[in-house]
Amino acid sequence: MSRTPVAVVAVVALLACTRQPAPPDAPAASTTLVDAGAPSSAWDVTRWGMSRAEARAALEKRGLVVTAHEPTKSPDAWLNTARGDWNHITVYFDEHDRLNQVVVIAEKTTAETIAKERTALGARFGASTQTRESFERRWDGPERAWFQANDHEGTYHVEEIYQSHATGPSVGMPVVSWGDSLEQTRARLQRGGFTLAAEAAKGNAADSADNMPNGPPVRVRTDVISFSDAEREGEAGVEDGRLTSIKAHPKARKTRAEAEQLEAAMVLRMKSKGEAQTSTETTWSDATTTATLEARQKAAGEYSAIIAYHQR
Repeated sequence: MSRTPVAVVAVVALLACTRQPAPPDAPAASTTLVDAGAPSSAWDVTRWGMSRAEARAALEKRGLVVTAHEPTKSPDAWLNTARGDWNHITVYFDEHDRLNQVVVIAEKTTAETIAKERTALGARFGASTQTRESFERRWDGPERAWFQANDHEGTYHVEEIYQSHATGPSVGMPVVSWGDSLEQTRARLQRGGFTLAAEAAKGNAADSADNMPNGPPVRVRTDVISFSDAEREGEAGVEDGRLTSIKAHPKARKTRAEAEQLEAAMVLRMKSKGEAQTSTETTWSDATTTATLEARQKAAGEYSAIIAYHQR
């Protein structure tokens, strides 16, 4: 698969972890289209259980240029192609060389294209089974930060993440200082009123290896300090003896209004608005396939989307 931005690869890697077997003759993607020009007409020729040779032949018959990728670190292989806004169409195969997942990514698209695919998925599967909304905000710079609020049945799981390889006090969480040792970080967290786990979780090179499918291993020693107070809990990551990451979240889920208040407080601490993004994840399902469409919108009106088809 051609290399994509780390955030995109991370999403694809997460989706790939949920694959399950299904009947080999099940359609792998949408077969009922809004019209013949719907973008999904590029991949509706795939079927669960196809071999790589069969899937490649079917895609090439549609006039697509297909690139094959052999397995390296994991047993999986995949085919990669593109069509229109959907610049990453990836067809995955299991260790038996049988098609078991399709992931389609548009890094930049339009609201109209997303609406067309949502309609096509509804025509293929019927009424959706679940819809979840989330919102997030990101900051770049010497200290990278993320605010994430994910919908879980009407309440929101909120998480703050900070990362830096610089030296000095954290902007988003001033109680700690980047570059500090394990013991220095423990001491700062305790002075800040946090209770620490009895002992840091000791990592090693193997545990910390990059887990992207077929990606090169990244050998880093990581120690994790778990901390909490009355309202929140989190983890501090000390890589090779230096504090480089913090993640924290409230112990209880929040209402939408409460989550927005926490987001506003983080904006004040970071001293800038960063880049905001909202997303809607809709899921459909039938006897053989689960399909998920995640549509993302940035504040500037830019759209991106991921559609994932899984075997059931």
